[in-house]
Amino acid sequence: MRRFSSRAMARDQFGPVPSILIRQAFPILAFAAIIWVLRDKLPEIRLSEILITIREIPTLNWFGAGIATIISFAAIGRYDRIVHRLLKTGVSEKDASQSGIVAVALAQFAGFGLLSGTLARWRMLPDLSMASAAGVTAFVSGSFLMGWVVFAAFCDAFLGGGFLPLWADIVILLGGLTLLALPTISSFWPNGFPSSQAMLRILGAVIIDLGAAGAAFYLLLPSDATLSFAPFLTAFVFAIMAGLVCGTPGGIGALELTLIAHLPMVEDTQLLSAAIAFRLVYHAIPAVLASAALLIGPRPRTEQEKVHQARQASSSAPLPQHFAEAGLIHAKRFRPLSLHGSDLALVAEQPQAVVALAQPTRGANHALLAALDDLSQGALKSGLLYKATPTLAATARASGWSALRCGQEAILTPTTFTLDTPEHRQLRRYLRKAAKANVQVRPAKLTQDIEALTGLAKEWSALHGCERGFVMGTFCPDYIAHQRIWIAEANGKPVAFVTFHAAQAEWTLDLMRHGADTPDGTMHALIYAVICDAAKQKLPRLSLAAVPIAPPGIPSPIARRYEARAGTAGLLRFKSAFGPTWSPRYAVATSKTGLVLGLLDVLRAIHRHN
Repeated sequence: MRRFSSRAMARDQFGPVPSILIRQAFPILAFAAIIWVLRDKLPEIRLSEILITIREIPTLNWFGAGIATIISFAAIGRYDRIVHRLLKTGVSEKDASQSGIVAVALAQFAGFGLLSGTLARWRMLPDLSMASAAGVTAFVSGSFLMGWVVFAAFCDAFLGGGFLPLWADIVILLGGLTLLALPTISSFWPNGFPSSQAMLRILGAVIIDLGAAGAAFYLLLPSDATLSFAPFLTAFVFAIMAGLVCGTPGGIGALELTLIAHLPMVEDTQLLSAAIAFRLVYHAIPAVLASAALLIGPRPRTEQEKVHQARQASSSAPLPQHFAEAGLIHAKRFRPLSLHGSDLALVAEQPQAVVALAQPTRGANHALLAALDDLSQGALKSGLLYKATPTLAATARASGWSALRCGQEAILTPTTFTLDTPEHRQLRRYLRKAAKANVQVRPAKLTQDIEALTGLAKEWSALHGCERGFVMGTFCPDYIAHQRIWIAEANGKPVAFVTFHAAQAEWTLDLMRHGADTPDGTMHALIYAVICDAAKQKLPRLSLAAVPIAPPGIPSPIARRYEARAGTAGLLRFKSAFGPTWSPRYAVATSKTGLVLGLLDVLRAIHRHN
């Protein structure tokens, strides 16, 4: 039994290693095939000529190649930071960058990239398990391959090369553009998948990495080599991939064979001398430094980093008493973001943006903006505040954010509300209709009224189509159990109900559901009964929720279609009967592009019930 447990523990800890070793069988066979192909050229290569050519490389070119190498490895470190963010490993950016550079430097020198990369990351990141390190390595390799495909097709199509037919390059580039656009245009892009911003950053890191590596090699070519950089870069990009596919140390053999085959204008000796110099600058020196880092081990974390990590893992604050709409957290679409231990925002990660709902108090506006900015940057997405108050929007604008009006909220003061005003003329008329139909309103008890509430919700859905979601409530007994509910009956038959999010200082309208034969004025009677109950409890604020409006600047046909789909006209007419104070609500984001992407995310989420 003890022996079995030991084996199980070893398998859990080193599970990825056997499969990685099996995958390295192909590189060994590929390397043998390359040696076989080069067998006829090997006798023609004179080592003395290669050494002379290497000695003739100008010092300035060596220096330039070194700078290009540093740029390339900086891109590699940035690439690992992106991957750790996407996988939410909790590894700091500094540690992610360092481990990525060490892993790639060793893997490209020693070969067996999946195995050596996994072991190096596991060594440099002690908080990461072997399986997680293998996952990071696999993600790095897979996404690098996708970035390489797009960049290689671009080079082949526009810089010259002829490695692929032009139609194949165009198909690849169109496929890449489609993939970049999918998080924006698709309603089914999973929230856990990379956003367009993340994919663009990955592609940018791949381009800088390969471009700088190609520049390092190009600078080490003899000065009399008649070759411009553009066609060389195309050949180099394909040669790098040939080396990676082979998995040999530094891609040795595959890289040289590809360059020799596709750069006939450069002598073989010149290419081989440049390749040796390149391996010294780009492979050997980084490998020595990486080996030293591997021996030293992981960087100890500072006390400040430990405190920051503990703060990120800490539990959030309770729901604030001033923000009733925070009750949306019970729909499990949002999670809390605590501010100063008492103020709270609700955040939800969408394909392109991290969306927040908030009403911070006591000067927490700047803290909220900073927290949302950090959270969205960590997710490589835009940060969007949806339905922000005018004060919060003004603070955001002053901080350089972009803001756009997206709705207006109807607000009442129950303690001063009275029917005896001209603005409530229509309301009085509807209340008379409800009274004539013998409509009675009472607070509902979920345990005894659940069948009636469920039946009305189903009937409403049949009349109006599917419910909307995300920032709009949907009927669910577990969800409305956290709300205040009022039900209307006509001659003893349940005909409609409303629910309100309830905080100590505010109630906010959420669900309005009615049946097919609901008498005129019933919904008005429900809301009026809620106002009366709120006044009895001396509630200072009652919100009839926000009415969506088309953002300014949108073409009229699109704006009309948007408001028609949102039911803006009907909601305005209904809520205006209560004579509310209208307060504008804004969508706020770090940039105009983020504003558009975030609003698209919100619209999709509302209509797909996320």
